[in-house]
Amino acid sequence: MTFTVLLVEDELILRQLLMELISPLALEVIECASADAALEHLERGTVDLLLSDIRMPGSLDGWQLAQIVWARWPELPVLLTSGHQMPRDDQIPEHSAFLSKPWDLDAMYGRVQTYLESQAGHRPRAH
Repeated sequence: MTFTVLLVEDELILRQLLMELISPLALEVIECASADAALEHLERGTVDLLLSDIRMPGSLDGWQLAQIVWARWPELPVLLTSGHQMPRDDQIPEHSAFLSKPWDLDAMYGRVQTYLESQAGHRPRAH
């Protein structure tokens, strides 16, 4: 089964690193350099997991993007990352999580794999 991950990271090097990290999971990974572009994709595409940086330039940041996703597609898992700000635990729904930068690559890989395996049974998807 192929899963689709929407990867949102404004820094090209970090996006490339994440692509390399999660590509062994045999995923379709869609890259976006901004939360605005990611929201456009979410509104017209199908996604199994949103993996997004919190701080990004543009009219939306990753935190605002996550809040929109939680409101419109409440079952879609969201994995947020940041080296600057950390949301409180009570701000993140149960099926989502936060990982601080710099990442522990094993933890990042494991978290993505866990979310996708949990999706195999019921696959709530944004579209």
